[in-house]
Order: sequence, then C-alpha cells, then structure tokens
Amino acid sequence: EVLARQPPHIQTFLLQTSVLPRFNASLCDTVRFGEAGSPAEPHDGREILAQLERANLFVTPLDHRREWYRYHHLFADLLRYQLRVQEGETRVLALHRRAARWFEQHGLVDDALFHYLAAQDTSAAASLVAAHAMLAFRRGEIHSAQKWLEALPEESIHASPRLCLDIAWLCAVRDDYTRLVEFVSAMEAALPGSDYENDPVFLGECAALQAFTAFLLGETQTALTLGRQALDQLAPQSGFVRGVINILLVDIYTSTDIGEVSQAVACGQEAMTASLSSSNLTTSLYAADRLARALVLHGEYRAAEAVFLQALELVRERGLAYAPILEILDLKDAGVLYELNRLAEAEQFIRDGLSLSQKFGAPYSELWCRLLLRQAQLAQKNAADGVDPLATDEALDARLHELLS
Repeated sequence: EVLARQPPHIQTFLLQTSVLPRFNASLCDTVRFGEAGSPAEPHDGREILAQLERANLFVTPLDHRREWYRYHHLFADLLRYQLRVQEGETRVLALHRRAARWFEQHGLVDDALFHYLAAQDTSAAASLVAAHAMLAFRRGEIHSAQKWLEALPEESIHASPRLCLDIAWLCAVRDDYTRLVEFVSAMEAALPGSDYENDPVFLGECAALQAFTAFLLGETQTALTLGRQALDQLAPQSGFVRGVINILLVDIYTSTDIGEVSQAVACGQEAMTASLSSSNLTTSLYAADRLARALVLHGEYRAAEAVFLQALELVRERGLAYAPILEILDLKDAGVLYELNRLAEAEQFIRDGLSLSQKFGAPYSELWCRLLLRQAQLAQKNAADGVDPLATDEALDARLHELLS
C-alpha cells in the first residue's frame, strides 16, 4: 500500500535501489542511470533521499551526516520481489553490476565483491580480488584477504595464477601445509600462457613458495637452492618476497642438519630489513620471530629480547589488538626473559600470550602458554605454594585431552 501510493518516479527509485544493502545519493544515481547519469532527470538521488526520510518511508540513516542510508529489511524484501516481477532478473543483474563498479571505483572492496557476485560476474569478482587480496595481506589484513578469496568460486581461483598464489600465502602463514602444496601445484598448472608467465616479481613469489613447499616435503637441499636462486633473481626493492625467502632460510639453517647458526642470524637480519622496507607487518613479525630464534641459538639473549620488543612496538604503532603469531612472540619473549631470570616479566608475557590464544582461537598456543606458566610460577615459588588453576596437572591433562579427542 505504501509503495502504491508513491508517485511513479519514487516507485522507480525505490525498486531500482532496493538491490543496495546500503546507499548514498551518488551510488543511487549511478545504479539508476549508469555512470554517465541522466541530465534530463529532474529528481536527483539527494533530493529523493531527503524526501523519503522526511516522509519516514522505511529509510534509516547510517551516519550523522545523512550520507549513507538503508531500507528497513522487510520493506527491502518487498521492493526486491517487486523489482524482479516488474523488470526481470536480467535487469536486477545489471543494477548489481553498476553498483559493483561504483564501489570498486571508490575503493570499497567488500561491497564491490558482494555486488559482482550478485551480478553473477565471477570474472570481474576474481579480477577485483586479484587486485586487492595481496595488498591487504601485505598490510597485515589477513582476515580481509581470506574473506575475499573464500567468497570466490573454486574454479575462478584455480584458473588464476595470482589467486592460487594468494591462497598459498594464506596457507603458509596459517600453517595449512596440505592446502599450500595443493595451491602451489594449481598455480604452476595455471601459469603457462597467462599474463604472469614472464612477470619477474610474480615469478619471485612463485620461487619463494616453491622453496617453502620443498622444505615442508623434506627436500631441504632443493629448498635451499630455490631460495638462493630466487634471491639472486629478485630486485632489491622486492622487500616482501626477499623477506619471506630469508625467513625460510633461517628455518633451513636452524631446523635441519645443515645447522649454520651464524648464517641463520645473517638471514634473519636480512629478513627483518627487507620486511620492514616493504612495510609488511605480517612478514616483519615472522622475520622477528626467526631472527630472535637464531640469536637465542647463538646465545645472544639480550639481542633476542630487543628484537621481540621491536616486533611488539610495530603492532602497537599500527593500533592493532592482534596480528598473526603475536601470541607466539609473547611466548618466545617470555622464554628469553625466563633464561635471563626475569621471572615476573616472563609470567606477564605468558599471560598476554594466553589471553590472545584464548581470544583468537589458537588452542595449541594456549596449551603451550599453560605449560610455560606452570614453569615460570614454579621457578618463582615453592612447589607447595601451588600454581595457577589453568596450569595444574589436572587442567593441562584436560586441555590436552580436548585437543586430541
């Protein structure tokens, strides 16, 4: 009844903008008329939105400036139903496509991706994610990159070397080694004949992940050879990839029978320098972890502590409550402080790591925290004084049973 009482131009406006979960005047005009607009239209979006709000017509402002709005969800459902009945599915898809382009031009990736997928334009959706996922990853916005990639159909990812590599990076930082190997193989299959086949930066990324995969498969010498070859090929300004490769080399030099600790320290320092030059928080934190590990093996505990403090300061500078492996950095810093006999400080870092592990769902890190908490408390007190309830034999046994069941 409300819809039927409106003038024709208001009815048309309501129906055509009903595909938008949120909207402003510029977006509404683009969806209605296309990017060129309609100079003959006497009613622009700003005027109509003001009119709808004054009439209390199921329109809710989303900000104090009255820029963004949404429809009441039940009213929006009715409008979308009427739109399909009156104008057909092809018209609905076209409106979504216009909205997607507007959001993409304004840098709003979440909204653009939603509308490209609603428009069934998986090619445009894949191109959008390929352009933005790795940028988000390098800024440390892992959850955004993962959300965008997981929204795409599997066939779109496997058809794109870039998207396969993006997924592989996510698998690497999340220790999902089975899927890492899968997507590195998919990237290799999609690479011939693609735009990336002769791209030196992309091929450097490929070499880094191929080396990582070889290391995970136990092919240590192959991984070492691939890593060194990639460093020789990469330009000095390729900070992100150079950082990743040097992180891998630290793992090789500290976790295998090669065992060159001095070389591991040098690679760790190079990893930190390269990662910081690329302003990539994720790789900077992983580089700090590996450099500190190498320094501990070299017996340089105070230098390792300084590296951990630098990493934690990077997170604080970004104003982040959490970043990848932050709970691990807290724990390893606690281990260094424990070795320096600064037990109260060590316990505080353990509790910080425990809080992060519980809040962000890292169960194995949580168990490690509890074990270290027990160790630190027993070192500070008599065994008869007891330990935190989280770190008693019973609590540890129960948590381990949960993880193994």
